[in-house]
Amino acid sequence: MLNWIRSLLFVPGYVVIIFVVSVLGLLIGPFLSFERRFWVPRLTFRLVSFWLRVCCNIRYEITGVENLPKTPCVLVSNHQSDWETYALQSLGLGLCTVLKRELLWIPLFGWALALLEPIAINRGRSVPASRSVISQGKKRLAAGRSVLLFPEGTRVLPGQKVPYRRSGALLAHAAGVPLVPIAHNAGEHWPGKRFMKTPGVIKMVIGEPIDTSDKKSEAIHQMSMEWIQKRHAAL
Repeated sequence: MLNWIRSLLFVPGYVVIIFVVSVLGLLIGPFLSFERRFWVPRLTFRLVSFWLRVCCNIRYEITGVENLPKTPCVLVSNHQSDWETYALQSLGLGLCTVLKRELLWIPLFGWALALLEPIAINRGRSVPASRSVISQGKKRLAAGRSVLLFPEGTRVLPGQKVPYRRSGALLAHAAGVPLVPIAHNAGEHWPGKRFMKTPGVIKMVIGEPIDTSDKKSEAIHQMSMEWIQKRHAAL
């Protein structure tokens, strides 16, 4: 019962946070450089994390930040919640995230999100979407920006198994940049497709970069997915 009340209290505060930060982003973002626009997701992550802790007694730990390359890279992470989308955008990399195009249609939030120049795809057309990820991703990387992908393609509940897509490995291989695997257990505490939240500690681990210069895309994909699955199971 207590968790239900906490989860209910979280909703209005969360909505207010997203609304206020989105409006601020729309007002100020267009006048800032691409890199400076990321104060918006960083602020969002701080406020959402604070509200999660106050309402739901959910804290977080992020380890392995030192593994993030200083040069552009491709990041791939499992996807269970809204939490990791905010957390990864707060790492200071200037990430261009691969996401479903419908998110950009959401009033205020989607418009502010568009200022971060994500790679928006039509998930209903997998082949054209994959090609778009590669072509647009290479342009972002060439411009000095890193790219974030969620190989599962959508948020999944803990224990749920879906095929991992190879777009991240294909992009890293084609662009000749490192691929960084990331694992977390956010879905154990803030499941993306459920209302109830569970107190505890969300843990995220950032792995060492995988050198793609001497490997085929299949091997890169296999290495990264095995690492994510193993680390997630350990969490």
